[in-house]
Amino acid sequence: MRKRTEMVSQDALPSRVRQTDVAKLAHVSRATVSRILNNCTKGFSVKEEVRARVLDAVNRLGYKPDLAASALRRRRPKRFLAWFGWAYPEGFAEQFLQQLTPAVQDSGFLLTPTYLPPYGSFYNGLPWWRIDAAILTDLQQGDPLVSSLEREGIPYVSVNCEGGENGSSICMDDADGMRQICAHLSGLGHRRIAYVERMASVMRPHASIDIRRRVFREALLAAGGIPVERPDGTAWCADEGEALIRGAILKGGATALVFYSASAALFAYDAILRAGLRVPEDISLVSCHDAYPLSYLGGSGITAVQMDIGQAVEESLRLLAGAFDKPETKGESLLLEEHLVIRGSTAAPKPI
Repeated sequence: MRKRTEMVSQDALPSRVRQTDVAKLAHVSRATVSRILNNCTKGFSVKEEVRARVLDAVNRLGYKPDLAASALRRRRPKRFLAWFGWAYPEGFAEQFLQQLTPAVQDSGFLLTPTYLPPYGSFYNGLPWWRIDAAILTDLQQGDPLVSSLEREGIPYVSVNCEGGENGSSICMDDADGMRQICAHLSGLGHRRIAYVERMASVMRPHASIDIRRRVFREALLAAGGIPVERPDGTAWCADEGEALIRGAILKGGATALVFYSASAALFAYDAILRAGLRVPEDISLVSCHDAYPLSYLGGSGITAVQMDIGQAVEESLRLLAGAFDKPETKGESLLLEEHLVIRGSTAAPKPI
C-alpha cells in the first residue's frame, strides 16, 4: 500500500534541510534520494511514482544541495567557473550570463558569478574563493583582473572584451555588423545618415567604439551616402535628445539614425516621439546591439544587429574544457558573425 507524504508546516522545517530529511518525508532511503537528485542511471532504476514522491518532498522542504560537499565527494569533482561582468541591465554581459547559467549545468563546471557594479571601473583582483577557470565579459580595457588570471595560470576566455596573452578570446564581428546596417539603409534609399552614441561619461572603453565609428563612415561613403556629423566631426549624443533632433534631423537632413547601443536607441526614441516625429515615416532607426526592449518599441520593434550569444556561451565552455584537456595549448581567438534583424523601424525615406 502506497504511503502518503505528510503535510509539513513551515514552523516544523529544520534550519538546514538535509537529504535524510527528504528521505524521511518521502519514505525512502537517503541513498535513493541521492541517486534521484544526481540523475544516476547506472545500476539504478526507480519507479516514476517514487521519483515524483522524492521531488515533491524536495519542494516541500525547500532542500538545496551542498554543491561544495557534492564536488568533494565526486571522483572527478566539478571545477569552479567564475564569471565576471558589468551589472548593466540588458547589456551584453547580462544577456551572456542569462544563457550561460542553464548551459553550464551540463558542463564540468560550477558557476560563481561576480558582478562589477555600474559605478566601478575595475575589479580589484581575483575573488577570495578558489576558482579553476573564468569567463570575462565587457571588462574595461586594462582591467588588472586579466593580469591576475595570467599570473595565477588560471584558464580563461574573454568574451566581447580585451584579454591577455594566454587566454582565449571570443569577439563579435562589429565591423561586419555595421556594414550590414549601412547596406540595408542604402538599399532602402537613405543617403544622409547620422551615427549616435551615448554621452562620454557612460561610454565604457571598448574596441567596438572605434570599430563602429570607422566602419560606419567607410561603408556609408562607399555606398554613396553622406555621414551627417557635428561640425567638429564627433558622433551625435542620444542623451542630448533635443540637440540630436534639431541638429542631425531638422538641420542636417538625416533620414536615418544608427545607434551604437540599445540604450542609445532607447534614449533617442523617447526624444523622437516627444518631437512629434514618426518612425519609420519620418526617420528610420537601427541599433548596433539588440536587447529585449527594442523588439517591442513601436509595436513592430527596432531594427537591430543581433550577436549570437548562445554560440559565444557554447564556444566559451568548449575552450575552457579544452584548456584542461590540453593545458599546453595556447588560447584560441574566435570571431563570431553578427546578424541584422529587420523590424518595423526602417523604411524608404520620404520623397523630398
